[in-house]
Amino acid sequence: MGKTLGIDIGGTNVKVGLFSCKGALDATTKMPTGKIVGEHACADEARGLVEFLEVNDAAPADIAGIGLDVPGPVGEDGKVGMLPNVELDAEGLKAALSSAFPNAKLTFANDVNAAALGELWQGAAQDASSFVLVALGTGVGAGVVIDG
Repeated sequence: MGKTLGIDIGGTNVKVGLFSCKGALDATTKMPTGKIVGEHACADEARGLVEFLEVNDAAPADIAGIGLDVPGPVGEDGKVGMLPNVELDAEGLKAALSSAFPNAKLTFANDVNAAALGELWQGAAQDASSFVLVALGTGVGAGVVIDG
């Protein structure tokens, strides 16, 4: 164990990063965002991630956590709200990934909130206690950190 996957499901591309649990980036890949709806499509996404790991000398058993960020709201209960830019069966994808990565804790987050937390942990905002991150992509969003 000791690896995590960060998956950014965007309106244009799905970007994946393989990280150490300390935050070091080991490998990346990206692919165009397609419809991730239905059991078959969700299983295909999971298989693609397993293949990505194999190419990078890792295995599903190595993955301790998976963070999935999406371009829309995610409730405190982890439920994904309306996603205007992507067709995603969040619960189906969660089930497929849980099956393929049985040791991994899996969490959904809003994409820009996840970016803000990443900047706070490992990026340009490490020394800032409060800041706003504005993201411009297929959509526009903001992540706010107040007092850490």
